[in-house]
Amino acid sequence: MGTYAHVQDGAVLDFIVADEAHITERPTPTVGEWIAVPDGQSAFIGGSYDKEANTFSEPTYWEPPPKPDDGKNYEWDNVYNVWKEVA
Repeated sequence: MGTYAHVQDGAVLDFIVADEAHITERPTPTVGEWIAVPDGQSAFIGGSYDKEANTFSEPTYWEPPPKPDDGKNYEWDNVYNVWKEVA
């Protein structure tokens, strides 16, 4: 048994643990492809796959900078990814 990742454009959509025969018998995905995850690696939903290096990476999470603590009112601006002062 091995782990197989469903990958589209370098993004891991899903993964399963199955025999190779199970993967080859499955209908071809309408998007992406099934990639065998190399021994010693793990695939993560939301992670990425580098085809040239044949490596999987964990998803990255971004946290905004802390809200300013200067007594003024701020709201988060999703377009510019900054805290903007509001009246």
